[in-house]
Amino acid sequence: LARRPSSCQKRPSARLPEARRLRRYATCCMETSDGAIATLDELMRRSGFGVRLTLPAAEILQPEAARLARQAGLPDWMPLAGPHGEFELILGVRPAAAPAFERACADAGLRPLAIGIASEEPGLRLGPDDGGIRLDSAGIRNLRVEPPDLAGYLHRLASLVCAD
Repeated sequence: LARRPSSCQKRPSARLPEARRLRRYATCCMETSDGAIATLDELMRRSGFGVRLTLPAAEILQPEAARLARQAGLPDWMPLAGPHGEFELILGVRPAAAPAFERACADAGLRPLAIGIASEEPGLRLGPDDGGIRLDSAGIRNLRVEPPDLAGYLHRLASLVCAD
């Protein structure tokens, strides 16, 4: 017998129906189970573009995750770095296709969140609300937690902010 998850447990499922419905609008698309930053890194690597997040990291996060990050004294972007198995989709849509994409999302009851824009400048840059910093997204993608050294992981993660 399967146990019903409590209110604090989640059993995410892959967003395959949504991906199938929206694929005609997307220039690229991946799910975020390896973390949003790792997903963006892979999309940038495969597509040859950079990304500038225009939405503050705290607004991309679930409110509880943003609150916990602030409470722990962590930058808002850090919860976007780790694998978490949420299976949300990050996809790119050309500006000309955006109105049709938004209508298709509304018709399907989906509420996409515009988090950033593609950039000819390589790499991942956080918006001005997050200090306009650039992150070593490949380093973040390849960083692994070595339990029980969470403090060491957070220290190494913080070191992946790039100097301009």
